[in-house]
Amino acid sequence: NLLNGGLVLKVEGELIISDIKYYETKFINDISGMFWFMNYDGNSLFYSDQKRKNSLCVMNIESQREEVMLDKPCYGVCLNDEWLYYINENDWKLYRCLKNGRGETKIVDEQVTSFIIENNIIFYTNSQGIWTCDEMGNNRDAVSNAVASEMIWLNDSLIYVDKGKHHTLTILDLGKNISNAVEGISVSSINTDGTYLYCSNRLNERSIYRI
Repeated sequence: NLLNGGLVLKVEGELIISDIKYYETKFINDISGMFWFMNYDGNSLFYSDQKRKNSLCVMNIESQREEVMLDKPCYGVCLNDEWLYYINENDWKLYRCLKNGRGETKIVDEQVTSFIIENNIIFYTNSQGIWTCDEMGNNRDAVSNAVASEMIWLNDSLIYVDKGKHHTLTILDLGKNISNAVEGISVSSINTDGTYLYCSNRLNERSIYRI
């Protein structure tokens, strides 16, 4: 659920829910923080805590002991293997660090609005378009000049919301380098279950569509 803020996460049969209305995160016991972009590796929870100025934090699930790993505002936290990737809200550049908070490295030395990681490739967006690089920030390449607000990977295609064209849902087949806009859908949010694409449509009172 990271695409939509990572506010809900299922851990060992229990749900961790961050309630933006009441500004609190609930688990088995009440938690003092307000968690965003929750990731779980089987032992620990990694997240950005709004009550700690969006610092990158870790919580042991068994003890529910919390710890600040990086005292800087982190957005879009994403766990990939042993690394946590995130956008630093101070400069809006893409970084990564190890799960213990060490080894911080700048991956993309330009402002990034969003990113996803698929098959060891980072797709990221900025005001110039959509780009790719490897997990260390090398082999940078342009994918599209479209200004995308959200991206998702499904069935070997990059699906994105074209912000420059009224948030039109667009499907890009990278193998054939062909993009198709889905008419009649202006997206406010998207998600997938691995088979279908789900989106809320601004043109129909944010009703949910399945594609």
